[in-house]
Amino acid sequence: MTKILSIFLGIIFTQICYAQNRASDSFRFRIAPIIGYETVYRDTPVEHKTSRLIYGVFLTLGKDALAGELEYTRGSDTETYNTAPQTIQNADDKAKLGLRSTYWLNNYLFTVIRGGLQVIRNVRDITSDGIVTHTDKTSYYPYAGISLGLDLETFTIGFGTVMIFKDARDFSKNDVENMITLGIRF
Repeated sequence: MTKILSIFLGIIFTQICYAQNRASDSFRFRIAPIIGYETVYRDTPVEHKTSRLIYGVFLTLGKDALAGELEYTRGSDTETYNTAPQTIQNADDKAKLGLRSTYWLNNYLFTVIRGGLQVIRNVRDITSDGIVTHTDKTSYYPYAGISLGLDLETFTIGFGTVMIFKDARDFSKNDVENMITLGIRF
């Protein structure tokens, strides 16, 4: 875990140091809706991955070289198994708090590197033979991501991916979010 954190902090430091100065690199606020697709690790009834739609919103405040970010997403899924028989319903509310740095490739294209801490509240209902088992669990994990975007003056569109590091020894247990964002600059 220490190696991953060191590499991640090194990448962020490098990105901040080499971020280009743009004339429009003023302190600003951005808000954007999120729609995406995520792959999440599940351990019940057996270890496996499942994919689902997520939606949410993110806010940024700061300059291109370094800005704070706050993001909220929600995803839910239902899996039915005939072998138990059982139905598993998961609903995840996720909040990310972190930093991001934007590097401009030209006047219209940019890349973003980001990272921080994610809080996940997982509500799970397992129904087996008419008996419902309800769990409500909150977990904290580091995350890192990268995206490519297009700036259209007052609007931006971005395509990105984020990895949530749940297990540094086994990357197959980590969650991956692929997102499209449509941002409005203020």
